[in-house]
Amino acid sequence: MGSEDMKRIVILGAGGFVGKAMIDRLTRAGFEADPISRNDIDLSDPASAPKLANKLEGAVGVIFASAITPDFARKSGQDPSEKNVMMARTLTECQPVAKDLHVIYLSSDAVYGVRDGVFDEEVTPEPSDAYGTMHVTRERLLAESWPDSTAIVRLSQVYGSGDTHNAYGPCRFARQALAGQPIEMFGDGEDGRDHIYIGDVTNAILAVVETRYTGRICVSSGRSPTFQSITEEIARHLPEIEIAKKPRSVPAIVKRFNTSRLHALGITPLSIEQGIPLLLDGLRS
Repeated sequence: MGSEDMKRIVILGAGGFVGKAMIDRLTRAGFEADPISRNDIDLSDPASAPKLANKLEGAVGVIFASAITPDFARKSGQDPSEKNVMMARTLTECQPVAKDLHVIYLSSDAVYGVRDGVFDEEVTPEPSDAYGTMHVTRERLLAESWPDSTAIVRLSQVYGSGDTHNAYGPCRFARQALAGQPIEMFGDGEDGRDHIYIGDVTNAILAVVETRYTGRICVSSGRSPTFQSITEEIARHLPEIEIAKKPRSVPAIVKRFNTSRLHALGITPLSIEQGIPLLLDGLRS
């Protein structure tokens, strides 16, 4: 391995929200970020494994951030689970030429399902939908192929101005408010969810890379503000906003996370009160 490879990190899914942010974060930390997007290699095509293997050979690590997301599935009316699982299988086909690769898999808190509770890395996954089930399957495939060098990073909902998914929560609410539209909120917004700012996510993944962390880790803020409190925080900066309450279709739940392992890596995530101003500033610019 040449000295130029000692800090080369391949990023799969480099065109996505977290992937793009990681290119910048790794570069600032002195790593060589080697980005691969869907246009470069179609991971869902098993025939692409040799091409991927060539890219991975000599790299110190790979960040697997590539996935067909639920928002795409809703728009297309298709279940992308099979293609998503094939992406992981394509990566595992490269194991013979990358046996010592540090694999950082960006999973999701969807593996725990939609239920009340306090969750950590030892809680058994109980996914409620195809998306969560897909992540559990990909976690298993990668951990079986690289049992001693895989990090499973379970992300809570990530927010920031570069977000492309516009899921229910801070980004959608902020965009609606800045556009002069009412914020659409279900019921009284009493659900509690963990939302983590993109800067904290990239810092956490960088710490995983630098320490060569292995095993599972929840990357969450450790707080679960209600959606009502998120709208109130946006209203502190945009007092003219309106709230349009929509009927609830499911019972409210509060989902919390124990972030002890994240804090042990030296990461103390921002609160929603600290993150919303950064989100609004980013969206304005």
